[in-house]
Amino acid sequence: MFQILTAVIAISVCVLSIWAPRSAWIAFGVVDTFFLFQLVVVRKLYRIDRLVSVSPEAKPLAEKYGHYFMLPFAARDYSASSGTLQFAGVALAAFTWFTGFKWGMLCALVNWLLMGYMAHSFSPVAVLAKYPELRSAHDDIFETLAALELAAREKNKT
Repeated sequence: MFQILTAVIAISVCVLSIWAPRSAWIAFGVVDTFFLFQLVVVRKLYRIDRLVSVSPEAKPLAEKYGHYFMLPFAARDYSASSGTLQFAGVALAAFTWFTGFKWGMLCALVNWLLMGYMAHSFSPVAVLAKYPELRSAHDDIFETLAALELAAREKNKT
């Protein structure tokens, strides 16, 4: 859902860049800042400090991507939206280049690096693909969370 909204915003900003390239980059910067703010907030709110039974190999993954393990669908959606914004920045740079705003290339480079970092930070899918040995840690964390949720449900029934 959020990725659709991101695509609509990216297209709107690209259309805006035809008439006002600086304003388009400012709007794009506001969206990038919103994503950065979201990452900082979810990393602080969704820490998995309560996971004491995960393996030592899983502990760093759980600490870095706690938000992913607590809200996997939202984290994947934000990660995909960051990737969408990464490529939309390249399109915006092309539009603003032809309108005479040469600083758009520098803005696109900063956007490319920032959104790439954000896409990687929201979801560990790329990390798991690059380092398959972390998959057991990933599975261990999800099994621990499932056990905690089951225990909480059982406790609420009584």
